[in-house]
Amino acid sequence: MVQLKHIGDLAGISLCISVPLIDNFERPHYGRLVIAALAIPQHIATIFVFISVFIRIKEQSLDPRMLIWMVVLTFLIGYISWEVLSPPQEQRTRA
Repeated sequence: MVQLKHIGDLAGISLCISVPLIDNFERPHYGRLVIAALAIPQHIATIFVFISVFIRIKEQSLDPRMLIWMVVLTFLIGYISWEVLSPPQEQRTRA
């Protein structure tokens, strides 16, 4: 079994890189890394949804008026559920 002493040993090149040790370095937690990376697939999914809706409208398999009503209805359902499920906030009065 071959043991690598330097990074460059993989390519047959001997690299001597001195990396200072960082005292306050903390390895990132896997859960935080996954949550931080969720924005990337969300953006890709949004692009694919936009393209698929655009293609359906262009091929006339989706009526634009129906799409508008679906968006309005979804917005209203989301807004009402947000207001119902959100915790009550304190009312601040100006003195």
